[in-house]
Amino acid sequence: LDRLRSMQLEDYVSVGNDDSYCYWLEFKTAELVGIGGGSAYKFGVFKRNKPKSVPQDSIYATDNIYAWVKRYGTTAEEAFGTMKSGLIEVAGAAVRGNLAAVASVNLPPMLLWKTAFLYQDHERPIVAPIFLEAALKFLAFGDPAARRSVAEAHETLLSRKPEKQDIFAFGSAEWDRWKSFQGSLSGLIASDGLPWKDELI
Repeated sequence: LDRLRSMQLEDYVSVGNDDSYCYWLEFKTAELVGIGGGSAYKFGVFKRNKPKSVPQDSIYATDNIYAWVKRYGTTAEEAFGTMKSGLIEVAGAAVRGNLAAVASVNLPPMLLWKTAFLYQDHERPIVAPIFLEAALKFLAFGDPAARRSVAEAHETLLSRKPEKQDIFAFGSAEWDRWKSFQGSLSGLIASDGLPWKDELI
């Protein structure tokens, strides 16, 4: 938690910095549970490799160095401030085992849930190592479009984890079950024949 409290924008996300928080989250902890692919907007704010404009009516903004999701701030620093304060809240709630407090924080889903997963007590987990909402809801409720919250899905799914089973082994087995569903006729019908997409923003 101390590192989160002292974190600056360049520590959070940067180009060519393999020690930034976002780099650790996406790449250095990928073997634990992945969040790779999709848009860099999943981090709320990110540093661009090269300038690129965005339409004025877009939900995104840029200053030609950073790009960010407008709802998190009017500048890159302001958006980062939202990410930082949210991460501190999420990490603290995860350490305490407070799932409701984790879910109440306003952060991009992949950022929120992977951070909570990493900071929780893995002997008494509150977050499963599955962050794709459709997969999580299918595994928890049997319906990838279930009208239930992500927090409810984590709680329901983890209630089925055998007491002595490692959280990573449990997650791997459940992900295999999701992959089997994807390849089934029911899965194709549920997705209209299209691949499932990560809901990153």
